[in-house]
Amino acid sequence: SVTPIRFTKLTSDPEFTISGYVVNGLATVYCRWVNKGTFVNKAWNGVPLASMDVQSASEGFNMFADNSYEDRMQNRFLYAAGNTISFRTSYDATIPASTWHAGSVSFPVTTVSAMR
Repeated sequence: SVTPIRFTKLTSDPEFTISGYVVNGLATVYCRWVNKGTFVNKAWNGVPLASMDVQSASEGFNMFADNSYEDRMQNRFLYAAGNTISFRTSYDATIPASTWHAGSVSFPVTTVSAMR
C-alpha cells in the first residue's frame, strides 16, 4: 500500500517544498529548501525543516545537494529522526544566504499516525 506522509513546516524560510510516501513500511521523502539568511551550523546539530505524521524506526540520512561554494557537499545531509526532517552537517559549516538544497531520504517507519 502507498500512504502519503503529512508534513508540518517548521522552517520560517518561504522557499520550501516537501513531499513523501510510505510504501510497504519504507518512507521516501523529497525536499527542496532555500535558506533565506546565512547561518552557522555546528557539526551534527539539526536545523528542523518539517515534522511528519510517521515515526522513523531508525535515523536516515542522505546527501542534501546544494549550490554552496563549499567543496564538502558530501558532508551535508537531509536527515530523518523520530518524526522530524532536518538539515545536518558533519562539520562546523557556514551556509551562505539563498543557498538551495535538494534531495531525498529513505528510512523504515514504525507507525503511521492513527489521527488520519
